[in-house]
Parts: sequence; structure tokens; C-alpha cells
Amino acid sequence: MPVVLDVRVLRGTGGGPEKTLFRSPKYLKQYGYDMVCIYLCSPDDKSAQKRIMEAQQHDVKIVVIPDKGTCDLGVLSRAGRAIDKIGPHIYHGHDYKSNILGSLLPQCRKVFRVSTLHGWVDYDYKLKMYYLIERWCLRCYDRIYYVSPELHNQALRYRLPENHLRYLPNGIELAEYKRERNCIEARRRLGLADGIWLGSVGRLVIEKNFSSLLWVVATLWRQGYPVYCLLVGDGPMKEYLENEARNLGIASRVHFAGYQRDVRPWLECMDVYVCTSLREGMPNSILEAMAMEVPIVATKVGGVSCMIRDGEDGLLVEPGDVEKIVKVVRDILEGRINKHNLIDAARRRVEREFSFERRMQVLAEDYDRLLGRRALSH
Repeated sequence: MPVVLDVRVLRGTGGGPEKTLFRSPKYLKQYGYDMVCIYLCSPDDKSAQKRIMEAQQHDVKIVVIPDKGTCDLGVLSRAGRAIDKIGPHIYHGHDYKSNILGSLLPQCRKVFRVSTLHGWVDYDYKLKMYYLIERWCLRCYDRIYYVSPELHNQALRYRLPENHLRYLPNGIELAEYKRERNCIEARRRLGLADGIWLGSVGRLVIEKNFSSLLWVVATLWRQGYPVYCLLVGDGPMKEYLENEARNLGIASRVHFAGYQRDVRPWLECMDVYVCTSLREGMPNSILEAMAMEVPIVATKVGGVSCMIRDGEDGLLVEPGDVEKIVKVVRDILEGRINKHNLIDAARRRVEREFSFERRMQVLAEDYDRLLGRRALSH
């Protein structure tokens, strides 16, 4: 059975790509593939280690390689030895380190190299340098999967081979994401106050721009709406956001739920899901909110406009336009926008175009083409 090796750096609890990787093995097995994950992570990162243990409990084959951070180039040789033992037929990278590592695989043993682009975010000069090296390395890859037109255009600007680019949308398990209770029941179950809850799911990092969501909540609160904010996720910006909530005078109205393995009960609490991101690929969290029948207001970034048609499945605003977010949320709360039409259309859209089963079928069929295999019926 051909072996697919997925390689990724893991910091903290990770993000949407982890949900995808942890669910993939059982689907690939149906198509005749054995999947193994290599995670590069720090031995001192307790959150990452816990996340990996969760995946292993679900029969995901994971090899952990110690990685001390951006400047740890020794991780390449450590991971290289592990790859030799696994002997993959397809190598699938997911970030700059894994993509650089894939380009260093020996040519004597044919391994097809593929990568999924999740976006380039330049935090400092070191990452800019690594991204430059990564983009050069990707030119030797057989496939480069992108999840949004924005990433496709970026790839072309960086002169990656156009004939190697393939669109691969994200997807979710439809049977898992289905609303079971209304907002009031969900909030009482989790001990949240009565009122109007605006929420979002994601790592507490700068590109998610959760500061804008706090500003929206503070503005609506001053205008007399009984609003609260629910942030589901953890990350390096938590302390900063807590201080900002205090400065805005809404500390008692913001609930930091932290990392949640199961976000469904928290999505059920939200009257409106608000995505304020400055950058995105194709966020699983929005697909999950669509499936859980939560009306969505989101910034028009990355693949979000592929997922949501403005005015049909949700509402889109320009990134950074917090005043427009306030207006749109107010229109939903006061009934000027029919939220039921939005959530019905969003659920149907996910069912039709963004199921996890469909995503994995597209991926497996492309693996078949690379290996020259006849597609397995199943």
C-alpha cells in the first residue's frame, strides 16, 4: 500500500490544518493509502504534546521530531532520518520548514513531493528569509495545492509552476456539525449569561485581529445592546486581548473559552459569528459555523469570499472596517437582515461544496494521477 507522509510544524494547539490531518487517514485508507504524520515541535511545548496525544488516541500514526524553533536547522537532518525509515511514496508538506525539508529528499528514490499552501505571514526578517527559500524549493514540487484564489495569485506572483497548481478546498464532517439546541439552551448549559453573544473561533494571534471584535462589542454595548463576546481558542495574544477588554470597559462581558477540542457547543451559543481576520486561507472555523447554522459576518480575505457569497450565505466586509461590522451586526439583531435565510443557504452550501468526504476524494484522485494508479472503487 503506498505511503503518504504529511509533515508539519506544530506550535501550541495548532489550528485548522490539524483537524484536517487528524481526520484524513481513515479516508485515505479507503482509497488504498497508508498515511503517517511527522510533527516538528518543541519537547517543552506542553499544548502541542497534548494535541499529539489526542490524535494518537484516534489511531493517527504520528512521529514527533524535536524542533527548537525558527533557527533550529538541525531538525532537517533529524527529520530526514525519520523519513528514510518511513519510505514514503508521496511527501506532503504544510509549512516553510516541511517544504524546505521535502526539497532535500534524495533523487535516487522517487518520491512525489506535494504541498498545501496555508498562507505566508511575515512576522520578522528570519521568517521572510525562510519564506524566500521555501518558495524557491517549491519549484521542484510535483503538486502545490491552494485553498483560495488569493493564494493561487500569490503562487503565480512568486513564479511557482502554474501547471503544478491545484485547487483543493477545505471540508468538514457534515454528520458531526449539526445544531442540536438553540442559543439560549446552549448558553445555559455552559453557564453563560443571557444576552446577545458575538463570537469567533481561532488562535489568538495578530492576523486574526480579535481586537476589532472587542471594539465592535464595546461599541454595541455603549449603544445599548446587551452584547457579550465569546472567543474560543488560545495563543500568544491572550494577555494583550484581556488588557484591551479592560481598557474598553468590557472585561466582564468577554469570555475567553480557551482551546476547545470540541467547538460545537460553543458555536451553538453564538447569535452571530464574527470573523475579523486580516489574513486567512480557507478557515475551517467558518465552515463549521456555517454548518452549525450561525449567521456569519466576515472580512473579505483569503478564501472567505469563496465560502461565503455576500448577502446569500453570510455578509462580507472589507478587512479593518469595524464600523461596517457594527452596522451589519446591528442590522441582523434588529431584523433588517433575515438571518434565517442566511443560515439556511450557508448550511446547503457546505453540504453541496465543502464536505470532508468530497475534499478527500479530490486529493486521493490526484495522488492516483501522480502515481499512475487506477482509482480504487469504494
